[in-house]
Amino acid sequence: MFRDLRLGLKIGSGFAVVLILLSIVLGASILALQAVSDGIAQYRGLARETNLSSRLQANMLMVRMNVKDFLITRDTGDLTQYQEYLAKMDDFLGEAQQYIQSPQRAELINNVDRLMTTYRNAFEQVVELAKQRRELEKVQGAHGEEMRNAIAQIIDIAYENNDNQLTYHAGQAQRGMLVGRLFVSRYVQTSRDEDFTIAITNMDQELKDEIAALEQDLQGTPQQNLLDTFLNAHRGYIADMHTLRDLIKKTNTIIHDTLDKVGPQIASDVEDVKRSVMQEQDTIGPQLKSDTNRSINITMLLSVLAILLGIAASYVLTIVITRPVRKAVDAANQLAQGDLTVDVGKTSKDETGLLLAAVQNTAANLKQMITTISGASTELASASTELAAVTEQSSQSIVRQESETEMVATAMNEMTVTVHDVANSASQAASAADKANQEAESGANVVARTIAAIHSLSDSVTQSSEKLSEVEQEVHNISTILDVIRGIAEQTNLLALNAAIEAARAGDQGRGFAVVADEVRSLASRTQDSTQEIQNIIEQLQRGTQSTVEAMTQGKKQAAACVEQADETNATLQAIMHAIGVINDMNMQIASASEEQSTVAESINENVVNVRQIAQENATASDEARQSSGEIARLAEQLNQLVARFKI
Repeated sequence: MFRDLRLGLKIGSGFAVVLILLSIVLGASILALQAVSDGIAQYRGLARETNLSSRLQANMLMVRMNVKDFLITRDTGDLTQYQEYLAKMDDFLGEAQQYIQSPQRAELINNVDRLMTTYRNAFEQVVELAKQRRELEKVQGAHGEEMRNAIAQIIDIAYENNDNQLTYHAGQAQRGMLVGRLFVSRYVQTSRDEDFTIAITNMDQELKDEIAALEQDLQGTPQQNLLDTFLNAHRGYIADMHTLRDLIKKTNTIIHDTLDKVGPQIASDVEDVKRSVMQEQDTIGPQLKSDTNRSINITMLLSVLAILLGIAASYVLTIVITRPVRKAVDAANQLAQGDLTVDVGKTSKDETGLLLAAVQNTAANLKQMITTISGASTELASASTELAAVTEQSSQSIVRQESETEMVATAMNEMTVTVHDVANSASQAASAADKANQEAESGANVVARTIAAIHSLSDSVTQSSEKLSEVEQEVHNISTILDVIRGIAEQTNLLALNAAIEAARAGDQGRGFAVVADEVRSLASRTQDSTQEIQNIIEQLQRGTQSTVEAMTQGKKQAAACVEQADETNATLQAIMHAIGVINDMNMQIASASEEQSTVAESINENVVNVRQIAQENATASDEARQSSGEIARLAEQLNQLVARFKI
């Protein structure tokens, strides 16, 4: 029954057995891995809880350390660090409340959260009290400084006045005050009631007698104001001491009753959480390892069984499939050697049996086919001989057609080249005409600019001539003014001469006036000389101006002549440009006609070339047909030889 099954079913059954075995192994492995995965996930969750509890423990420790540092130093830096670690503590508490699922540990975390709220509120009260304490210490320090300054001034004045009794009482008061302030400072550091008792005793009770003595000694003296200042500061200082003690007691109460109790309780709860997690880890770890080893052993056992069963199934399947296939291979080799007398015997109903039956049918069909091919090859050899003779005649006719077409194509190529030369010459002539036209236009533009420049020059010469005329007129006016100055200088000289004569008549009394007259006469003489020099310069300027005006007039005439010549040149260039335009139009018409003729010639040439190519292709095809006829004859001979090899 298994022998008659289809080959696909046989192979499929073998794979099915292997897949079933693999499925069993895979299922067992998945179950084992799932159990291990669950254990690892649980262990990983415990590791996360351990990490969170460790972070909570570390951050709580840092919170408490910064609280202690702040209580000791009251430094704002410690307060800042406290706030940072407190914020981290809140974040870790939020994560712990989210991830910790155990009821016991969750209750501990919630309790830690409540205790942290209490701890935070208590420390905020301590910070507020510390702030009040700092403000109070500033006020108390100011009162202390007032007492110290007042008593020091009283001592200095008593020492200057040689008042030994006042000096003694003031010194005793100063000693009691300083001892009291010292123990106040110690009380601030230690918070011990003994220090406060000593401080209040020295500051209050022991100072009463000394203060009474000072009041008696300073009654009615100027130092009474200093004593009043001391007493006011002393009363304020005593009140500050009592207030400070109340603040310290409140702070210490909060520290001892809340911070020192809640902090350790939080640390203890976090430690309990951590210990609980670690205990559970210690239980799950070995169990997880044991489960993993058991899963590995089961998987290995099932894998070995699956491998053994798979090997057995593959061996049986190989024997069932390879025997008929080997028989089919032997029959195919017999056919390959040309022996068509194959007999495969009885076959099965599977694919290999069908393959053997197909080989048997193939042998029978080949036997019939070889017989038919043998007769057809003989007829094919005869037909190929006749085809070769016809092909040879066609090939000779095509060769003659190709030769004549080649001659026509050569003539058309020569005509096309000639037409191209004419078109190129016309195009070059047109280009030369265009260039000449451009040069003429450029010359016309240059002439136009030259005319404009000459007109501008003529206008400038005219304006310069007019300006020189104005200059000549102004020079004439200056000459008139110089005549007036010269007359004034001559009159001044005469007046100076008369003044000198009058001074000579006056004798010694007119000597000073004579000196002035000489200076005036000298000045008038220099004025006349300068006027004469200016007159000479003006005459030279008038002569130069006159020459310049004449030159300007001559230049204006020459500029007008240049303008006329430039206008004539411009008219000539315009005529040249018109003639070049006519030539250019004619060249363009010639070039256009040549291009059209060249296009027609190229079209004819292309057609001739196409005809020549077709003739060449026909010749090639004819030659190939002739060769194919010979090849067919040769193949027919070979086919007869091959058919003779088969054993029918």
